[in-house]
Amino acid sequence: EELEAAKIQMQENVYMIDARILLAKIYINYARSHLLDEATEKSYNKEAVYHLMYAIDTDPKLSESYWLLLDLYRQEERWINALDLVKQIEKNGIATTDQIIKFRVELYYHTHRYDLLINEFKKMKDIPNVENEWKKLSFWWGVT
Repeated sequence: EELEAAKIQMQENVYMIDARILLAKIYINYARSHLLDEATEKSYNKEAVYHLMYAIDTDPKLSESYWLLLDLYRQEERWINALDLVKQIEKNGIATTDQIIKFRVELYYHTHRYDLLINEFKKMKDIPNVENEWKKLSFWWGVT
C-alpha cells in the first residue's frame, strides 16, 4: 500500500523531489526487510538509486538524497560509486571537511587504497576537535 501510494504521488508530479525521495526510502526499506527474493531486492535498490540520482540532479543542494544514496552504496559495497558520490558531496558543499575525510578513509580502506587512506589521516591532523577514536585510528595507521 505504502509503495503504491508513493508511486501515485510521484506520478501526479514527476518533478516533485520529495515524492521521489519518499519512494526511494520505501524501496530501500522493502529491500532491507529481507522479505523479498534477491532479484526483487536488487530491483528495488536499483529503483531507489534511480530516484535518488534524479533528486540529486534536480536539486544538488538537497543533502538527504546524498546521505540515502551513500548509505545504499555502502550497504551494497559499491565503493567506487560511493567515492564518486563523496566527490559530488564535497563539490556541492553538502558535508564538512572532517565528514568528507572520514568517508574517504572508510572507502579507501574498502578499496584497498591504503596510501590514499593515510593521506586522508594526515589531512585530519589539521582539523580541530577530531574525535578521540579517529585520533587513535590515525595513530594505528602510523600517522602521528
